[in-house]
Order: sequence, then C-alpha cells, then structure tokens
Amino acid sequence: MPRKTDVEQFKLVERIVMRLVVEKGIHQTRISDIAREAGVAQGYLYRHFASKEEMLQKLYQSRLQKLELMFDTLLEEAKTVAEIFKKYIEELFRLAKAEDEVYQFMFVMLYSYSEEYSSERHKILNSVSDKILRLGHQTEEVSLRVTPEIITSVLFSIPHKYLELQGKKFNSLKISDASLIAKICLQALR
Repeated sequence: MPRKTDVEQFKLVERIVMRLVVEKGIHQTRISDIAREAGVAQGYLYRHFASKEEMLQKLYQSRLQKLELMFDTLLEEAKTVAEIFKKYIEELFRLAKAEDEVYQFMFVMLYSYSEEYSSERHKILNSVSDKILRLGHQTEEVSLRVTPEIITSVLFSIPHKYLELQGKKFNSLKISDASLIAKICLQALR
C-alpha cells in the first residue's frame, strides 16, 4: 500500500528547492542537498519525482499555471491594458515582498534558457501576450506594429529588472511605484 504524503513536509521541500535554486542555481542544486535540508531521505524525493529536473519542472509549471490564471482573471476583469499592467505589477511587487523566495525562484526559472523549462514558459507567455495584444488593439492603447514577442519582452523584462535593481530590499518596495512602472511599460508599446 502506498504511503501518504505529508503535505506540510512536501511544502517544506518545495520551499527548500526554491531557496537552493536561488542560492546555488539550477545546475548546482542537487537532490542530496534538498533531502539533507528537508530532513528526508533521497528515496522520499525519488518516490515523488524521477529526477531533480522533473521536480523543478513540476514546481515551475505549477507556479506558471498560477501566473496564467492570474492573467486570465485580469483579462476578464480589466477593461484596458493599462489596468492589466498596473494590477500585474502590483501583484508582482506584493509577491516579491511577501514571498521573496517564490519570486526569486520564478525569476531564475523564467530566465533559464534550458529547453526543459522554456517550452511551457513560451506557451504561457505567448498566450498571455496574444490576449493583451488583442485587447490593446481594441482599446487603441497598443500600436499595430507591436507583436506578442514585444509585449512579452516589455512586460516580463522592465518590472523584473526594476525588482532586480532593488537587490533584496523588497520590503522597501512601494506599491505606488507599480503604477509608474506600468506607465513606462505601456508607453513602450505605443
């Protein structure tokens, strides 16, 4: 009979994986490091994942799906691209302040050029950017020359670069700065 998974233990493992990836990088993080810090046997991890890569992929995918769901909600509720950008960047700032390891993990994974992690990322980011582009054309907020790739570049570069330049001082972030960053992003698409 299979053993039940301790949900709290599993959440601890996820937090440790994210922290180690941020501290050491994807390739330097080892299953043995994760198991040691989580206080579990390596077999516990291999019972749930075939490899470290599968573990990272599943954790990253679950976070990407949350991002996609957030954008779907924003696209349903918002009437303008400006509103979407502002709310997305505010949420990004909140995440960086409240769960900086999650934010930093997503940043590392988002900018990983590994094929293992990029196909799902491209699919989701392209889908989101296509929807934003259509809305932007309807509201005339986005130039007809703008492509989904440009939207992806602007929306996922400028705010992240701003946060990166803050160092680890996420607690000093002002949500009001999100409005300014959103305006800059939107201006780049006109």
